Amino acid sequence: MLDKMYKINKNSPLPLYYQLKELLIGLIKEGELKPGDKIPSERELCEYHEISRMTVNKALEQLVQEDYLYREKGKGTFVAERKESKVFSPLASFTAEMKAQGLTASTKIRDWEIVEAGKELARQLKLAPGERVYRIERLRLIEGTPFLLEKTYLPVKLCPGLKEKMLSDQSLYRILRERYHYRLERAEATVEPVLISGETAAVLNVAEGIMGLLFYQLTFLEGGKPVEYTRAFYRSDDYKFKMNFFYEQSN
Repeated sequence: MLDKMYKINKNSPLPLYYQLKELLIGLIKEGELKPGDKIPSERELCEYHEISRMTVNKALEQLVQEDYLYREKGKGTFVAERKESKVFSPLASFTAEMKAQGLTASTKIRDWEIVEAGKELARQLKLAPGERVYRIERLRLIEGTPFLLEKTYLPVKLCPGLKEKMLSDQSLYRILRERYHYRLERAEATVEPVLISGETAAVLNVAEGIMGLLFYQLTFLEGGKPVEYTRAFYRSDDYKFKMNFFYEQSN
């Protein structure tokens, strides 16, 4: 592999470890290094580039942290399988988002009922405690593999006549726009790392205690009225997340 790698430019203002890191990333992205391939040892990289062991170690450590490489004790350092990067937009259909990325998505409705809003849920949706809400639990799958488990709450008074069958073949946001003629204005979301356990782990088909992400999302209609509150667990063992941020320009 070393014969396919450019040598580090010691006259460059870029740090030596950073140059080595980028050279290895380039070989991985170009397919010269494939998942499972063993990379040269730290000693070989030191000798080839005429740099210190500390410099090589720093570059490799960062590549391990960024999931480009992984280490096996006593065996060496290997190229990792790259995790998929998925882009999510709060106000877009999950199925449509995945289709745009060339993936097949599906949804299973696990639970559907009308309940009374507790104090915290009522506060989020700006309802009086005890007002009726739809509680909808859905399992989302990508290519047939469970990916996220979500519970969504909607005020019954804003969506009268909503039926489970409607969501079996349509996105919620499409229903809100086309059936109820609402204009969705914005969504607020928070995310935190969690350990997935219990029934959630079983439904997502992951091991107990695996790291995942917990999203809370509140969606607003035009004028600022909350229409949806969702709590969703995402598995993160096979996926990375990429988020797009947009900045409002002001004078």
